[in-house]
Amino acid sequence: MESFRTKIRWSFRYSIRILVELLKNLWKYYFTPYPLLLILGSIRRIIRRLKIIWLAKPRGRPPIHENVVDLIIEMKRSNQIWGAQRISDELQLMGINVSKKTVLKILRINGFVPPRTRFTPPSWRSVLDSLHRYWAMDFTTVFDSNGIPLFIFAIIEVPSRKLILINSTEHPTRNWLVQQFRNCCIADQSFPRAMVHDRDGIFGQWLPGVLAKFGCKSFKTSPRSPWENPFVERFNLSIKTEMLNRLVLVDNTHVRKLCVGYQDYYNRKRPHQGINGVIPYFPDVGNENIPDIENLRVTKSRELNGLVTHFKLAA
Repeated sequence: MESFRTKIRWSFRYSIRILVELLKNLWKYYFTPYPLLLILGSIRRIIRRLKIIWLAKPRGRPPIHENVVDLIIEMKRSNQIWGAQRISDELQLMGINVSKKTVLKILRINGFVPPRTRFTPPSWRSVLDSLHRYWAMDFTTVFDSNGIPLFIFAIIEVPSRKLILINSTEHPTRNWLVQQFRNCCIADQSFPRAMVHDRDGIFGQWLPGVLAKFGCKSFKTSPRSPWENPFVERFNLSIKTEMLNRLVLVDNTHVRKLCVGYQDYYNRKRPHQGINGVIPYFPDVGNENIPDIENLRVTKSRELNGLVTHFKLAA
């Protein structure tokens, strides 16, 4: 009798919890043109949990633990722009191995339908495959609250995805760009053998000579071929999607501070899909002991001025 009452209590509590989360999804956290999918997803979650509580476990592959399912839903709810691969990488950092396909299935069942991409970018085979390491640099543009354009300059080390340097200015000039190269040396960053960049007007005929002084060779991409420099182009999209497009940018000083904060997050906490979910500065994170799923406890911290919720296993 006690077991029967316990099952009744568990079923009731979990059903109430899912209904409360559904209201949060519909009215506060997750905006979607398909609210019916969220409602159907909540019903499926309740039915799934009730089957586990009341019915005997079937034979075959064990299902994903409900604590992990709840964590995946919470990650998606807290970070709306995260896709299945990003969530899988974040779980991997906590020692929880869930494939992208499984995460995608869980999101679809629960009504969190990832947006479809408009096109698939062409594949790109780098001409620098023979090099051990090389950098890629590029400018991207944002506008402050007064409508003044600000130019954000970034340098990325391609194999490790480390963000070597990021800075912003209202007036990008040759002297300012050369000073950024000097700043890399001041920060004890050794220049690689090659630097990939596009044919922007600021990267004039003088650039190869300046890079040669740092022991680096200039590689220009083909005209109108951004896919030949995809890593820094993808970074420009990431920083805008995750931070810059979601904040009011006051001035250049404000943007510069935001970029410094994003550099720390990008290098020390954010997993990167192109290197199998590894963090650039901590490649071994997530390879420790497997956590206790039955007593799964995580801590959440707000990053990037509260725009991103970072998950970490509780000590």
